[in-house]
Amino acid sequence: MNWPTPSIEENSTNYTTTYYNTNSTSATFNFGSHVLAYVVTDAAGNKDSVGITVTVIDSSGPLFLVQPAALTLDAQGFDTLQISDVDTGTYDCNGIDSLWLSLTVFTCANIGTPAVWFYAQDTLGNLDSIALNVTVNTGPNGVVQANTSTTDVLCNGDATGTATLFTTGGSGAYSYTWTSLDTTASITGLMVGTYFYDVSDTNGCVASGSVIISEPTALSSSITVSSYNGFGVSAEGASDGTVDLTVAGGVSPFTFDWNNGYAATEDLNGLSEGTYFVTATDSNGCTVLDTAVLTEPDYFNAAATNLSNNICPDETNGSVFVTLSGGVTPITLSWSNGAAADT
Repeated sequence: MNWPTPSIEENSTNYTTTYYNTNSTSATFNFGSHVLAYVVTDAAGNKDSVGITVTVIDSSGPLFLVQPAALTLDAQGFDTLQISDVDTGTYDCNGIDSLWLSLTVFTCANIGTPAVWFYAQDTLGNLDSIALNVTVNTGPNGVVQANTSTTDVLCNGDATGTATLFTTGGSGAYSYTWTSLDTTASITGLMVGTYFYDVSDTNGCVASGSVIISEPTALSSSITVSSYNGFGVSAEGASDGTVDLTVAGGVSPFTFDWNNGYAATEDLNGLSEGTYFVTATDSNGCTVLDTAVLTEPDYFNAAATNLSNNICPDETNGSVFVTLSGGVTPITLSWSNGAAADT
């Protein structure tokens, strides 16, 4: 501490000077006003003195002693910070008048390491502040939690899928955002695919996730009919045709309807010539249509024509020609005399 030195008028330079604090024997000065005695003594022992008033002013803010703080948001997305959570003994020589925090209530908008300041003011009005190390966390499952329920597409290529969010936690009303541009908890008319969502509450707490909508493989069918040298039945009017239906894809079990109630089995037998229509339906109500056509050969007929008779009895020079129509080739002939030609 420095102060101006008083001027001395003395005939001799042989003198001594002494300072002392009239308020204290200590060499230190507390805050406030102090009177210093400046004493001059000459060689003859003559003394004179003058008082110097020294005022010590505190212009510094308090000294901060703080510690880090970690907060965990509750199920509603809130937590609070108290001065006692961070202050470990902030002090000032003149005493602390007031302490306060720049932020005391925390929500999801503050997750991470938000800027929080600690302010202190002493009794003389000196103010200072310090940035705190505050970390805001959510619980292990977050604040806002969303469970999902989905239904897949019923038939391949359709848009019948649905997804619903069941949200808990957080505070206030929820807002929903889907990649499908829907803004409700439940969405419908979905095709196969992955749909992402965000659910947020009024405090900015967010739950994010996705749902997958699947679909069955396409329902298809194939038919194999009996073949008698290219015909569905063996002869005109025969009832020995068969139909073998194979259904793939979709969701089993399947039901079958032939010709609007003719039969309800997958395969048919004992069929005559004709066209058979089938509707195959899977357990989701998806359908596939198919058709089986059974043909039959024309009526088989053989007509013999006498070309010439034997000239003499017991001769074998007569001839007969047979005309064939219909039936299924190849056709074999068998005459009573063992011949196999058509003449």
